[in-house]
Amino acid sequence: MKPVIRPDTNGVVARTALERRAVDGVFFFRHIDMQPEQITIIYEAHSEVRRIYLAGPKVDPADLIPSRDGYSTGRWEGDTLVVETTALKESVDQVAAHSEDARIVERYRLSRDARTGRRLLNAEVTIIDPTFYRKPPTFSLSWAPLENGRMLAYDCTEPDWDAHLDALREKRRSTASR
Repeated sequence: MKPVIRPDTNGVVARTALERRAVDGVFFFRHIDMQPEQITIIYEAHSEVRRIYLAGPKVDPADLIPSRDGYSTGRWEGDTLVVETTALKESVDQVAAHSEDARIVERYRLSRDARTGRRLLNAEVTIIDPTFYRKPPTFSLSWAPLENGRMLAYDCTEPDWDAHLDALREKRRSTASR
C-alpha cells in the first residue's frame, strides 16, 4: 500500500482514515485486544490505534469532535459484533469518500474456512452517507490469524521524514536570526 499523501501535509504522510484501514488493512497486521468495556485495535501500519466502546457512559453527540477515525461504539447481536462509527471528518482523499454526516456500520463474525478449517474474522462494512452515495456501498473482508506472527514498525520512510524535519529546523533558524 502506498501511504496516503494529502496536498495540505506538504508531502508528509497523513493518518489513514478508518475506511482506508479497513480496505488496505488487509495487507497489514493488526492486534485486537477485547475487554468487556472496549475493543482496542492496534494497526501495524503507522502504529495507529482504534477504540470501539462497548459499555459505560455514552458520549453526548454534541461533545464529539469529527476526526478521521470518528467515534465507534459496538454491541453484540448474537455472535456478530456490530460497530457503528459517527463523528467522521469529511474525507475525500481515501478509498471511500464521505461527508461529516456519514455513518460507517461494520459487522464482524468468526467462521471457519471450509477448505482449510482455519479460523477467519469476517467483516462487512457499509458506508451510509446520502451526501456522497445514492445507495450505501458495502464491501466484505476476511482475515486469518497468523500463528507466531508479530507486528513490526511501519512508519513513513525515515529519509523523507528526516529531510522534512531538517527543513523545518532550518526555517526556524533563519526566522530566529532575523
